Amino acid sequence: MVKLPGTGWNVIAGLPEAEVLAPARALLARSIVIGIVLLLLVVALTWWLARGIARPIRDLAQTAMAIAGGNSSARARIDGPAEVAAVAQEFNNMHDARKRAEEQALQMAQHDPLTGLPNRALFTDRLQRDLASARRDQTSLALLFIDLDKFKPANDQFGHPMGDLLLQAVAQRMQACVRDSDTLARIGGDEFMVLLRAVAGEPEALTVAEKIRVGLEQPFVLAGHSLGIGCCVGVALYPQHGDDDLTLSRNADQAMYQAKERGRNQVVLFQATPEREADLA
Repeated sequence: MVKLPGTGWNVIAGLPEAEVLAPARALLARSIVIGIVLLLLVVALTWWLARGIARPIRDLAQTAMAIAGGNSSARARIDGPAEVAAVAQEFNNMHDARKRAEEQALQMAQHDPLTGLPNRALFTDRLQRDLASARRDQTSLALLFIDLDKFKPANDQFGHPMGDLLLQAVAQRMQACVRDSDTLARIGGDEFMVLLRAVAGEPEALTVAEKIRVGLEQPFVLAGHSLGIGCCVGVALYPQHGDDDLTLSRNADQAMYQAKERGRNQVVLFQATPEREADLA
């Protein structure tokens, strides 16, 4: 046994250098292998974590781009790390709230707030659309202009809250007189319009108009009061009484005023005067 100077190590004299250094080299090799394995584990773990975060974020970005492109039904996937999933959930909540706000704004812009019926703007849009379909399919449609009789006295006597209840009840009663494919609209005050699609000529249009008139002359019992009103209905048909929305609306309105002149609570089919016949020609 020989003590190496300055090292404190004891070695067996006469052994080859390779044998002396072999244990140290083996330990060094094992240390290198362990280091490489640990490094690979760290790299793999980093890649896995990055992928777990990057994919949900990428999906969220793609969802935002789809919504910006007009796909309002797109939704972010709720997965990945808890923090990313929470962001995706909040994104969906904000998107849902925005959709509801847009739908409410559209509803308010196109419908009467009191009765929930289409307003004049939406009614005009549907009239123009259905006129285009009638021209293409060579079918008829009818326009009914309805003005309530004795509504103002009832409103003045019982107050505006009762008048509002009466208008709502009138809308419900008229809605029951038309088909789901037809359009009933409140265009202001105590005036309503009905668009009858694909009617079989004057008889069918007049039948619906008379059904509405009879329905509205029945008493309305509201808040303990019995209110009696009526209506005047003017009827104009496409293509007999006009081939555009303005002409049909004007002629239905004129027929309604003719009903008022004849004593109210009547249905009148538009009849062209010589001057109006010249306009329609």
